[in-house]
Amino acid sequence: MPAKIRDLTSEELCTLLKGSTASVGNRWVAADELHQRGGALPLAQEELTMLARSLSKAEQKQCYANAYQFSLASLQLLEWVRYERGEEIRKWSVSFEDRQSHHLDLTDLMHELQGAEKASFIWNEWMKDWSAGASFTGWMTGKPFAFDQATQKEPSRTQDEPRENLSDASLNLQSNTAVIKRNSSWPVILGLAAMVGTPYWIFMIFTAIASGYETFLGPILPVIFAIVMSAMSIPVSVGLFQRKKWAWGFYVYATLVALIWFGGHFIIDDAGRIWLAMTVFAGIMLTFATIAKDEFQ
Repeated sequence: MPAKIRDLTSEELCTLLKGSTASVGNRWVAADELHQRGGALPLAQEELTMLARSLSKAEQKQCYANAYQFSLASLQLLEWVRYERGEEIRKWSVSFEDRQSHHLDLTDLMHELQGAEKASFIWNEWMKDWSAGASFTGWMTGKPFAFDQATQKEPSRTQDEPRENLSDASLNLQSNTAVIKRNSSWPVILGLAAMVGTPYWIFMIFTAIASGYETFLGPILPVIFAIVMSAMSIPVSVGLFQRKKWAWGFYVYATLVALIWFGGHFIIDDAGRIWLAMTVFAGIMLTFATIAKDEFQ
């Protein structure tokens, strides 16, 4: 989401926002910039919510990593979309001269900042470093989105009540639009691969015992690793299906260890082609997991 979009004129931002050729991330920045300038957005509430739902994991990460550039309304809408999907809400930390508060949701963070007289610093886990609270001064006077009345549509049914946990009633951003499902199938692929690994790793326990005494690793480490993997395959697969970051991390490191085991056995111990095939498979799955990193929270 390039920063130069914020240098466009309001007319150019409207054109970019209403167009269909620009990326979702660029249109999201254009909407935020128009809002910060106090202009009405040339689209309906439902369309803005749909735009927020369409942001990729990488684009969401950029929003949180550069939170000081975005309006409070944009971050609140993004938080609401994540909550609506059942995803983890980003947690914030704030530091004052005499105290720190951690694991805050956006509402609690704003409560901490309101009326604070001392200098503060703000951080979330997707930010590279703490940012001065003075960079977020626009949040204190933030207003809800304004929409061009010509773009509004009559609701087809009663809008849902705001979620209690988010305290976003002032935003009035709930819509009748169905949630866009994420298109990426990487979590499913990795989850299935981890699930079918249970019987495989049980078999590898006996393989390591039977053939490990004459290998470069010996039998003990491979047996321990295979036992751990056979016990963790199901929990990790469930975590991958749910797009959990811990499950992705475990799968990456475990696959890397398996790659070293299989590859070393083939190269150093001159094992058969079956070990080469397992090495290649482990390498492919490690590549898939690396590509899918942004799909996990």
